[in-house]
Amino acid sequence: MAIAQATAWMPESGVKRLQHRCALFFRDRMLSERIVAEYCGHGRHYHTLEHLHELFEARSPVMKQSPHATALELAVWFHDIVYSTSAADYPRNEILSARALFRNCQQAAPHLLEGRGLEQVELAADMILCTRRHTLSRAPPEPARREAVAQFLDADLSILCAAPQRLWQYDRGIALEAGIGAGASLVDFGTRRLRALESFMGRGTLFFTPAFQARNAQAQGNLAMLAAFWRRASRGQLGPPELLAYLAGNPPMEPVL
Repeated sequence: MAIAQATAWMPESGVKRLQHRCALFFRDRMLSERIVAEYCGHGRHYHTLEHLHELFEARSPVMKQSPHATALELAVWFHDIVYSTSAADYPRNEILSARALFRNCQQAAPHLLEGRGLEQVELAADMILCTRRHTLSRAPPEPARREAVAQFLDADLSILCAAPQRLWQYDRGIALEAGIGAGASLVDFGTRRLRALESFMGRGTLFFTPAFQARNAQAQGNLAMLAAFWRRASRGQLGPPELLAYLAGNPPMEPVL
């Protein structure tokens, strides 16, 4: 079984609780170990167990009260189960993750399909597919189910509301997963990253639920800070010392706006 490492943001006790939670929910040791192994895989820096931990923390009160708690739980475990940054595979991450959800429930966790369980699995798949664009365009029309999708999407983007140190750790994780520091073009990645950040900035309101809408200004400010950094990178204006410091875990000391 892959061993998840404790971090400054997720202590060892949190890692163990998450692993235990996975095993209890799926009632299948081999399946829970496979899930944990995927999120501890080589090349993962942000899409890890730590990300799942933060999702559970962000939505914990809602998940306990939601009629779609099972779907929310499934979506957390499987939404990034397949994560590739290659140009060919990246657009298929969500659909492959949704397929993995159905396949693993059928093969290793059939109790989740009993009764009306299939509806929960299908709703979880909708949540996963909606993370492709982080919109409700593929959400079901029924209000309670649509609200559950909105809750999940907001939790997935809640990292954008993080304090600066955690925000830069997240951003660095995305860059490392794309191969920055291991031969990937900084200018090319900077261009793609800037495009993604500006797309979110252009929405105005990033979140769908009132709790997170109240934090929209904070998220937009964080996006602007990240975009300024990657705008410089996309123009070839990021020097080696600054890049090395960034990759070593040191956020820019001076404002980059």
